[in-house]
Amino acid sequence: LCALFLIKNNYPYQNEYLINDFDPSFNITPGTTISLFPGTYNVTSEEKFLFSIEPSLVADPGRIPGLFILLFYAAAFLTLCAAIYQLYLRLARFLRSRLLLVIAFCIDVLLIRALMFFLKIPGNLHDTYIFNPAAFAASDWVPSMGDFLFNALTILVIAYTLFITYRNIKLKKTISLFRRYFLVFSLFLHIFIFYRLFLWAVNSLVMDSAYSLNLNQIFFLSADSFLGLIALAILLFSFFLVSYRILGLAFHYCRRNLLSYILFFTFTSIIYALICIFIHDCELWLFLPLLIYVVAFYFQSVNSPSLNRVGFSGSVLYLFLFSILGTALLSTYNTQKEMEQRRLLAIALASGENPLTEYMLLSVAEE
Repeated sequence: LCALFLIKNNYPYQNEYLINDFDPSFNITPGTTISLFPGTYNVTSEEKFLFSIEPSLVADPGRIPGLFILLFYAAAFLTLCAAIYQLYLRLARFLRSRLLLVIAFCIDVLLIRALMFFLKIPGNLHDTYIFNPAAFAASDWVPSMGDFLFNALTILVIAYTLFITYRNIKLKKTISLFRRYFLVFSLFLHIFIFYRLFLWAVNSLVMDSAYSLNLNQIFFLSADSFLGLIALAILLFSFFLVSYRILGLAFHYCRRNLLSYILFFTFTSIIYALICIFIHDCELWLFLPLLIYVVAFYFQSVNSPSLNRVGFSGSVLYLFLFSILGTALLSTYNTQKEMEQRRLLAIALASGENPLTEYMLLSVAEE
């Protein structure tokens, strides 16, 4: 007679369904590991050593305290970036180039984020559920929600730096017609590229998370869900900062002419739509909010003497448009996620066998 009792799962990778954790009946503290050498708590059978249990040296502060600690570290990260930027402003007279200042600062911010990622800083947070890949994991570079949030903050710092640095940019009036039109086309193309990257990030945020981001069930959202919504808001704000400056440049290079502005944006839209159709990886209707935003930007800016600041009416308008955009994206990707989950459930119900159990029994038989 052979009997098996699950101690702990040990999958080669983890996701929403495959989690390397002890059996719930043991009620073991998170972070506890198994060692094949004698340690703190040894497990034996007939006086023969089997394995040992090693409790975690770092206590998990819990979900709500962990979120507050994360917010404090996020504020510290932003404060450090602001201090570095102020240092560069004091050294601006030695650099003599605004572009060089921005590039140097962005490199420093990326280096700080890289050190945080590879050295697992802050260390006490990396042992909590916030940096647990079982709750969220998109890739090797974004293995947890904590990493996603700090990556979003890094993008926000760079976007805000570009926004405030190039607010008083002076355009060349003697630029040739061909070069001016090429710049307008390239600027609109960059808008589409950044918007596509933004859509990819939001899609990953919804599809790769183990918790719900469905606003239709707002009273059932967890603390993890609100953390994901904060990350979405950061990405939305970052895209707005970058797109506002790019659209401002395109607006000036078009000499505030509506026909040139609409023609170049339409031409760029057609090219991007053809690329999407060719690669079969785009939902074209999701670019409708971008179209509304670009048109609204023109009519909001045509009567404005300067685009250095966003006025109150513009702030209300853009807040309304981006709120609709965020809601539409969450609704779309949540629907896709639900359909995928139903498809997986249908496949599981259609199968009368349990592959994991068969694999374990075959392993025992071979031994």
